[in-house]
Amino acid sequence: MSPLKFRVKTDSAVSPIVAVMLLLAITVVLTSVLYVMITNLLPTTSQNPVSVAADVTKYQTNWSIRIVHTATTLGTSAVYLSLSYPNGTILLQPTPLSTIIPEFHDTDPQGILSPGDFILLSIDTYPEGSKFMLMDGKNILFYGELR
Repeated sequence: MSPLKFRVKTDSAVSPIVAVMLLLAITVVLTSVLYVMITNLLPTTSQNPVSVAADVTKYQTNWSIRIVHTATTLGTSAVYLSLSYPNGTILLQPTPLSTIIPEFHDTDPQGILSPGDFILLSIDTYPEGSKFMLMDGKNILFYGELR
């Protein structure tokens, strides 16, 4: 009988352990990149958020959003109003209060957001349950619902 000859194959790629380690490293890197991208898209809030208190009421055929309190001095050109349907569809992109005329009524003609200022919005255009936000460049100042 002739002896059996074994042939050792030497042109293999990487071992299974190295392959698993490479896949794990690639997954961690991709997950980290995705996390950084998503967190940069989200709005940031500061540690000391600027707050605004507002009251929503029905006034004849309009919603009245009346400013009750502001924690700091904010110019009406630096405060934005955004509105959306209850399902989240945008009704009004963020728009400076100073440009929302005749809806925004500044009780003091100095261009400063202050208690007593109000916004009148048509009930026909903005149905009950619509959500609104008052915000500055980085912070949500007030979030409410038309009810």
